[in-house]
Amino acid sequence: MLPVFGEDIGRNIFFVPIGQRRKDLEALPWVEHATVMRLLPDRIRVSVIERQPVAFTRHGQQIGLVDANGVLLDMPAATMAVHHYSFPVVTGLDPGDSPASRKGRMALYGRLMAELDANNQHLSQQISEIDLTDPEDARVLMPRKAPTSWRTSAKTIFSSATSATKRTSRNGGSSTPGWPRSICVMTIKSFWRWLPE
Repeated sequence: MLPVFGEDIGRNIFFVPIGQRRKDLEALPWVEHATVMRLLPDRIRVSVIERQPVAFTRHGQQIGLVDANGVLLDMPAATMAVHHYSFPVVTGLDPGDSPASRKGRMALYGRLMAELDANNQHLSQQISEIDLTDPEDARVLMPRKAPTSWRTSAKTIFSSATSATKRTSRNGGSSTPGWPRSICVMTIKSFWRWLPE
């Protein structure tokens, strides 16, 4: 926080632009929300809520983190190792994309993960990578051949959701919010696609 408040050290608290300092803090990638308050007679209280990463991202050779809103977060590799993050890698998030585009892709990611983990099944732990380059055709990569139970459960989840999406589309409505029309699942030894008629 020193870069934001450095020039205010020793300054009368009534001359510190509280609103601007809050905006400056929230402009930092890792800060989701900030509160800045004057406390008489001579203190300023600062409270921040940090963004919580939910996935790794890969753009070229660059590995980073991303939160549920699609905000890209940088962190040195050594620091990542200390945190012991265990997330799938999400590809298809470009720093040049609009914030709304990245947020939409991460909403799809969040729904995929929630569906896989419904009923305490924890199926998402088997996922290695999710490619969201084309939100209408999500691609899921697993590090090894999927167990039959995983494949059966995932097929039920994905097929019902993509079927509903296609039915809605055929009836003149828009696609199910945050859900693709098809999902490909790839492993080292197998490949299958759910594209309901």
